[in-house]
Amino acid sequence: MNTSKELLLQEGHSKEVYSVEFQDDGALIASGYAPIIFVPDNKLIEGQSGLDAIGRVWDLRTGRTAMVLDGHVQAIYAISFSPNG
Repeated sequence: MNTSKELLLQEGHSKEVYSVEFQDDGALIASGYAPIIFVPDNKLIEGQSGLDAIGRVWDLRTGRTAMVLDGHVQAIYAISFSPNG
């Protein structure tokens, strides 16, 4: 029987995460999300909520956020590390 065990819970995003990327050495991971909001007539609007699309860089050795990438005016659908780190 296969079982799974949670190794680390990364908390910090308040919305759905659409992009995750590991750094080459596996010590850091970057994640980004696209905010989703509802307006009064129940229409779903994705990535239209202003300056609250946030990326994060996580240090997997400590389990903590190493850097917050804020100020994006559009949703973050892709994120990656440059080859030189």
